[in-house]
Amino acid sequence: MKSFRNYFDENCPPEYTIFGWRGQLDWKRLKDEEILTEGLITSYPFTSVMSMLHQTYADCVTHLEANPIISDKGSGKACGISFYVKKEKYSEDFKNELGNNLKVYGYFITFSEPYGENEMGIFIEPKFPFVIEPKYLKNKRFFHTTHKKYLPKIEKNGLVPRYSETNYAHDGNRIYLMASDNEEIMNSWKKTLSDSKGWSITDMVILEVDASDLKLYIDPNFEHNKIYTSVFTFNNIDPKRFKIIA
Repeated sequence: MKSFRNYFDENCPPEYTIFGWRGQLDWKRLKDEEILTEGLITSYPFTSVMSMLHQTYADCVTHLEANPIISDKGSGKACGISFYVKKEKYSEDFKNELGNNLKVYGYFITFSEPYGENEMGIFIEPKFPFVIEPKYLKNKRFFHTTHKKYLPKIEKNGLVPRYSETNYAHDGNRIYLMASDNEEIMNSWKKTLSDSKGWSITDMVILEVDASDLKLYIDPNFEHNKIYTSVFTFNNIDPKRFKIIA
């Protein structure tokens, strides 16, 4: 995972930058609150973890920041929290205590490494997928794209978690859906998936799914924006809950 140690938001107002990384943290919280209220709020808010780190380790923290939504394309994992402490404060006991504190929030230490001569960088990621509160998706429609050769089985048994046959290495215990209020975006996504597998776009079909009472999780390895977001569920989806739209 790449380090966010040198992160600086060029749009951060001067009234925040004068307070250094603490001001940056406050500004980033405001920005993330804006993002989250657009439908990406989760059951495990990263801001709670950062507040705990700042308060519990105030005597040794030198830098703290996070990017909880956008995925790290290099590692294929969700970006987490970069936590830097004074090197003289770091020890195995410190690491073990930190690990235990993080468990309460559903996070864990991925790795740690020295940064310069005086700091230790500790990199933290969420252990569990983020649950999206349903009220933030109430105006979204949900779509699933598949090959038409699977339709007879899907129409009989419903959508069942299975491994992806595309270049997207999705886990096999999940069903992935695209949440959007823009049906046209799915035509573009249909082409993306067909190109990934080498299928003809005419062989792809789009299903609109009734996800009204499904527990949905955010896909951390996918780009999210105001138009669409990728989510998944561990639940089977009954045939009565979807219809072919394209």
